[in-house]
Parts: sequence; C-alpha cells; structure tokens
Amino acid sequence: MPWDVAADGEEGLVMALTRVHDLIILDIRLPRMDGLRVLQALRQDDVTAPVLLLTVRATIEDKVLGLDAGADDYLTKPFAFQELVARVRALLRRRAEGEPTVLHIGDLTLRSRPANRHAGRRKDRFDPARIRSPRLFHAQPWPRTHRTMIADMYGITL
Repeated sequence: MPWDVAADGEEGLVMALTRVHDLIILDIRLPRMDGLRVLQALRQDDVTAPVLLLTVRATIEDKVLGLDAGADDYLTKPFAFQELVARVRALLRRRAEGEPTVLHIGDLTLRSRPANRHAGRRKDRFDPARIRSPRLFHAQPWPRTHRTMIADMYGITL
C-alpha cells in the first residue's frame, strides 16, 4: 500500500486536499501548521478519510478537543506499534463497511460486493477497480485531471 509523508502541517494539508487517502495518521505537533488546524481544514473541505491523531498530549481535555475537531481515533505517545497497527486496521475496516455497496447512475446500477453491473436488463461481472471509476466521477471534487482520475481508479499514488 503506497503512502505519503509530509514534513510539516502545510505540506500535509496540501497532500490531503489533492490526493485520495484511505487513512490519515496525523501528529498534532507539526511545524508551520499544527495537526489540529490541519484536521479542522480537512473537515471544513469535506475530506472524509478517517484520521488517527498521534500526540504526547494525554489529558482528557486534549483527547476531547482532538475528537471534537474531527479525528476518528486518538493515540498518545509513547505507544506500542502493535496498537497503532490494530487501530489502523480497525479504522480501515470501519471505512470499508461504511462504503456504499450500490451506486445508481441513471439506469446503471453498480454493486461493489460482488462486483456486478446492471444496465437495464443486462448484468455483467467485471474488475472491481472499474467500479471506482463512476464513484470518482460521482463523488470527487472537480476539476480533476485524467491522470489523477486514472491513478485514483487503480489505487496509484502520483
């Protein structure tokens, strides 16, 4: 699975706003723009990727602040790597469970589980990556270039 790493909050915000991510792991203490401001900007821009906040801030007030800012989970440092991996799996699992399994566009019906397509009375099985294509056209912000749409459709990071 490809990933992006940002050196500071501003770079991370640009990456998160211009690329599609399955999950964002965000440290609160970042140079140039702190993680909470990045998170608030993402949520204001309707970025729905789950966000796991990492921080040394361990008070209840800090946790509530982070979760209320839009985080899906909150992990304090130091942490066991196994716990981080388990939390990532849980967030990705919840996101997959929350994805719509049926998308209707005109007389076209797409079912992602199993990968079927119905157009009128015709029914076909096909590559699940192609199901993402109408979702990208239907749900993603515009303008989008052909290059980024193809990359997103096949899960490629540019």
